[in-house]
Amino acid sequence: MSEFQFGGEFVWWPSPELIAKSNLQQFIEKHRLGSYDELMRRSTTDIAWFWDSVLRDLDIQFYKPYSRVVDLRDGKPWAKWCVDGEMNIVHNMLDKYAGTATDRKPAIKSETEDGTSRSFTYKELREQVDRMANSYAVLGSAKATPLECSCRWFRKSSSRCSPS
Repeated sequence: MSEFQFGGEFVWWPSPELIAKSNLQQFIEKHRLGSYDELMRRSTTDIAWFWDSVLRDLDIQFYKPYSRVVDLRDGKPWAKWCVDGEMNIVHNMLDKYAGTATDRKPAIKSETEDGTSRSFTYKELREQVDRMANSYAVLGSAKATPLECSCRWFRKSSSRCSPS
């Protein structure tokens, strides 16, 4: 495996069968990398190749394509990602799955402190996001900031959405 150290012992290792079926292994094979160690080497020595490949493999869709996946001229801490590109995160996370098999799969699962659990399919989550966006539009706000989208909205999933 890798030399990554997180400060503790691993309590679980995936079986060879699980590794063989994983998305990570499929990525390694698709790009003819040969091994996890080679993926780690290439992802850190050719950052632009790695992230461009990840964006394409995840089907992240841009309305305006990026001219460069990463600009490191100012150094890694100040990297500029997907230079000149424009995309909509809601489209990539929810809208593009409308009417597909993914639409019926769980998108979010949560559990509160008291043990109450809840889940939303992609379709249900998209409907809730649309409801919230429409509520903001009715209130005269074209765009909502993340701060305005409270966690209480998800827990209670009320039909009315209001920032609190």
